[in-house]
Amino acid sequence: MRIQGGYGAWPGPDRLLPPATLPGMRCSGSTGARGASHVLLAALAGVLAAPLAAQNTWIVPAVARTPGANGARWTTGLTLWNGGPTAVSLSVRFTPHDTDGRGGPERSLSLPPGAVDVRVDVLEELFGLAEGWGALRVTSNGLIGVLAQTSTPGASGTYGQSVPALSAAGLVRDGAPGTIAGVFEDDLVRTNLALANAGLAPVDVEVALYSKDGAQIGRASCR
Repeated sequence: MRIQGGYGAWPGPDRLLPPATLPGMRCSGSTGARGASHVLLAALAGVLAAPLAAQNTWIVPAVARTPGANGARWTTGLTLWNGGPTAVSLSVRFTPHDTDGRGGPERSLSLPPGAVDVRVDVLEELFGLAEGWGALRVTSNGLIGVLAQTSTPGASGTYGQSVPALSAAGLVRDGAPGTIAGVFEDDLVRTNLALANAGLAPVDVEVALYSKDGAQIGRASCR
């Protein structure tokens, strides 16, 4: 899968979004791939229309507190770590899907030197949401570690995966398409795609799907 647009790309968690639905974007196109699905594989991409405003800014392209297929209940945990010698002030903004994320709710936090802040269910704990999905924007006055984990309860624990946050260096840039390899679709596995606009202006994105032999089999335009 090849993604070209303003800026961003990354691989990440399943069932954050209904198929063909992207946070803050509308897509149209066609594909020769099969459409149905069951469980667990995903592709994630951040797309940026303009450079991130602050140097110490990270985007988590997809977070969720939402039901999924086959009785799944997906939630996202957020871990923030200050490995430096001084305290760090930071803000976490939730940008709900299909909205202008600049008006999303924002929370301020402080991390002492060496401290770790873990939110097991970030959308409920920080923002009081019973249900929702979208992206997170984390901004701080110092360097910190940012990691998200999206999971659902299983028969003997939980299953899901970690999603590292993206800095400006990790985003797909105009004229330099990003590629996600290992995209699957069969009776047991599907791949979802989430696009998050990390900039402050609308962005047009082209997404092309290729077969294992390199032939283009689908294409979508998103805004």
